[in-house]
Amino acid sequence: MITKCFDDVVQEVTRLPSGLWRRLAFAAACAERLIPFYLCYTKQLNISFTPYFSALDYIWNCLRAMKCDELEVRRLSIECERVLPNEDDAWKAGCPYADDATAAILYCLRLILTGDQQEAIWAAKRAYEVADNFVMSHSDYDIDSPDDELKILHHPVVQKEITRQLFDLYQLQRVSAELSDWQRLCNDIRRNAKSDAITFFNFPS
Repeated sequence: MITKCFDDVVQEVTRLPSGLWRRLAFAAACAERLIPFYLCYTKQLNISFTPYFSALDYIWNCLRAMKCDELEVRRLSIECERVLPNEDDAWKAGCPYADDATAAILYCLRLILTGDQQEAIWAAKRAYEVADNFVMSHSDYDIDSPDDELKILHHPVVQKEITRQLFDLYQLQRVSAELSDWQRLCNDIRRNAKSDAITFFNFPS
C-alpha cells in the first residue's frame, strides 16, 4: 500500500478547476468531519447558542445554490470570531480539537470572501493535524524522532484522513457542470463527512 502525505492533498487542491465552489466543498467536508469536536465542547460547557453550526449549514446551502450573500458571510465571520473556543478550556472539557473545528469553518467563510485556495488547504491541514495529534496522544511515539514521525504518518488514522481528503478531491475534479450532478455530489460529500466524523473518532456523548 502506497503511503500518502499531506503534500499529495495540497497538490490535488491546486489541480481543481478554477473557481470557488469545488474548493469550498472540499474545505466544508473537512470542517464537517471536525464539527463533532465542537459539539462536544458546547455540551461540556453548556453553551446554548453558537453561530458555528448555522455557519456550516449556510456554507452547504451556498454550495448547493452556487451563490452566497457576501454581507451574510461577513456577519457570520464576525459572530464566529467573537466566540472562538479557548484552547485551554477545550482541553479541560475533554474536547481538545474544538478550536480546529471552528478554525476550519472560519477558513471556509474566508474562502468565500477571498477566493484564495490557501484557505481550503488550511482547512484540510486542520483535519490532518487532528488525526496526527490524535495518534500522538494515544501512543508513545516521540515527535522528535524521524522514525516515529514516519510511524505516525503510516498510522491508519492518519492515512484514512488523507485518503478521505484525496477521495473528495478526486470527485470534485471530475464532477460535471450540470447543476443536478453538482448538488448530488455536495449532498453525498456532506453525508459521507458526517458519517466519517461519527465513526472515525470516539466522541464523548
